[in-house]
Amino acid sequence: MHHNFPFSDTPIPISGFTSPDAIYDRETSYQRVLDIFEHIWLPLAAIMYGSLASQARLSRTAVLEVLRQDYVRTAWAKGAAPFTILYKHVGRNAAITIVTSIAGSLGIVLGGSLIVETLFGINGFGKFFYDAVINRDYNVIMFSALAGSLLTLLGYLVADIAYTLLDPRLTLE
Repeated sequence: MHHNFPFSDTPIPISGFTSPDAIYDRETSYQRVLDIFEHIWLPLAAIMYGSLASQARLSRTAVLEVLRQDYVRTAWAKGAAPFTILYKHVGRNAAITIVTSIAGSLGIVLGGSLIVETLFGINGFGKFFYDAVINRDYNVIMFSALAGSLLTLLGYLVADIAYTLLDPRLTLE
């Protein structure tokens, strides 16, 4: 029994990053992008699925906490439109907590990538790091740790920039 990918009539690929070279070389640029997407969406879903429950629980807690704030009750009492209250007051303030959590989980995703890469037959960062550890290649191990640290810091930088978009009281200064 084969399941088909939504954009094509071919079965869902379960290994590799692209189709075999004989097929990939004949495709147009648009078909190549779709081919990569067909191969990568299942591993991405597997990586994201692991943190989905904790993100959902954190989101719920953040929204409930903001809903209890006085300024939200005041907005309801003044008769503000529900969309305005939920978007401007609740959504933006709850999103700050959620963005912080997502930025902090980037390092965890890198750590879990080895398992997903092994399952789906993808040679990626996790496999690269694992092979370096097995071969005792200390330079590659240090580079991988540095790259993971830089990606985590980049995640926090993007989160800080997102804060200024979510909360106008904050500035980049």
